[in-house]
Amino acid sequence: VGQLTNLVGELESFFTLTYVPAKAVTYQKGTPRIFQYQISEEPLDKFNVTSNEIDGIVNLVFSENADDLSFDIKKQPILHGLYTNTQQIAEFLQEIKTIDKALTFVVDDNVAKKELNELKSHIIDSLNMMINDQLFGKSSSVKWYFEGKEIDIPNKKKFNSVLSQIINKTYPATPVYRNELMNKTKVSSSIHYAKKKFIDALIENWNKPDLGFAPNRFPPEKSIYFTLLKQTGIHQQNIAFAEFKEPTKGSSFEKLWKESHKFLQSARVGKRSFTEFIDTLSKKPYKLKNGFIEFWLLSFLFINREDYALFRDGIYVPRITKEVAELFYREAHK
Repeated sequence: VGQLTNLVGELESFFTLTYVPAKAVTYQKGTPRIFQYQISEEPLDKFNVTSNEIDGIVNLVFSENADDLSFDIKKQPILHGLYTNTQQIAEFLQEIKTIDKALTFVVDDNVAKKELNELKSHIIDSLNMMINDQLFGKSSSVKWYFEGKEIDIPNKKKFNSVLSQIINKTYPATPVYRNELMNKTKVSSSIHYAKKKFIDALIENWNKPDLGFAPNRFPPEKSIYFTLLKQTGIHQQNIAFAEFKEPTKGSSFEKLWKESHKFLQSARVGKRSFTEFIDTLSKKPYKLKNGFIEFWLLSFLFINREDYALFRDGIYVPRITKEVAELFYREAHK
C-alpha cells in the first residue's frame, strides 16, 4: 500500500464534524446562526456557501507546511483552526487504506470481511474521536485564528463565544427578532397558512388596532404581527385609528428600515427587481433568514405602497391585493 499523498482528500470520506450553532448570538438576536465545518490543506479565504442557512465556516486546516500559510483574511466569517500535528491522523488513514486493500483479497471469506470491516469502523471512530479531542484543552493540537490573529480557545464554551463574536462583527445590522415561527430558513406549512391570514389582516384592517385581531385569541399570525410590527413601533394606535410609522428610535430595525427605503429610492432611476432586494437582505451586513425576509418584504412593500409603481411581466399593477401580496416573495424566486 502506497503512502498517503493527499491527506485532506483521504480524510474527507471519514470526517464527521458537520455543523455547529453560535448559541449566544442566536439567543440574543433571535436569528439562528450556523457554522459549517470545512477541511482543507490551505486556509479558505472566501465565504462561498450559498445556503441561506449557513452563516460562517469553521475551517480546519491540515497541512505539513504550516510555516508557509497565511491566515490574514479579513471581513470573512471564517474561523481557521490549524492542526499542528497531523502525523497520527495520517497513521490512522494509512491503516484504513491498508484494510481497504486487504478487503480486496477476501471477497469470498465472510468471516474475514466481517473482522476487517469491524476493525475499519473502530479506526474511523478513533480517528474522529481524536480530531474532536484535539480541538480544545490541554491535549489540543490546534491553533485558532480569526482575521490573522491567533485566539486562545481552551474549551467549547469559549469556542462558541468566539463564533458569536464573529457573527456580530460580520452581520452587525441584523435586527433583534425573537420569533422562531418564521425567523428560520424554512418555515413550516402551518406558517404558510398563518401568512395568508396575516396578509388578509394587513390589507383589510391596516388602520385598525392590532390589525383587527381578537384581543383574547393568539393565533400564529397575531404573534407575527406583534413581534414584527407592533413591538417595533411600525404599527401604532392613535386616538381615532391605527397607522404605520418608522420603527421606534433606537430600535434594532432602524438600519433595516433605512436599507429598505434606500432600495425604493434607487427604483426612481430605473426598475428594480424584488430579487435584488432579497439578495441585499440575504447578505452582509444583514444575512436575514428566508422566513423573516418573506414577511418583511410583503409588510414593507404594503406599508410604502404609495411610494412606488409595481409591475409584473411588464404590466402595471395598480394596487396590492391579497393575491398580489402572495406573489411578492414566490415570484422573485422563480
